[in-house]
Amino acid sequence: MIQVFGSNKEAIGHFNNYDDLFKHISSVENSKLAECSSRSLGEIWNFALYTNKRLSYIYYKTLERSFSKVGKEAFEQELDLIEIYKGDFQSPLQIPVTPDVNVQELKESWCHEYCDAHNYLLVDYKNNCENHPSIDVIPSANAAQGEMSQVASL
Repeated sequence: MIQVFGSNKEAIGHFNNYDDLFKHISSVENSKLAECSSRSLGEIWNFALYTNKRLSYIYYKTLERSFSKVGKEAFEQELDLIEIYKGDFQSPLQIPVTPDVNVQELKESWCHEYCDAHNYLLVDYKNNCENHPSIDVIPSANAAQGEMSQVASL
């Protein structure tokens, strides 16, 4: 289980795993884009996986001129492409999906970076509880008492 706390130490949400947290963050960010047409593009947080089929559609629609070098290489090698925005619209990270790319690990890292950028505390109970001898020392109980520095995964 994963729990996210705001800077005021109040719980923002509980999530069964990183996939659930990832979906939540994506939903929050997508709704921000839909709500406010004047939102600064510089604040975008997004993680997208484009299949090669989708890339080929985009590639031909953009007449290949506006395609990035990495996007073009992924298309030509018939690879999927991950595009990650971390609050900076001008500098997306693009990663061709090869067998050595761990997509799940990239999503988890993105969740951690999102929480860090928004001053949230992310507590991964699985990782933090494995080192404790009993259930009596679950980190969230300590977090409520102001000892969050011991449990921070960030």
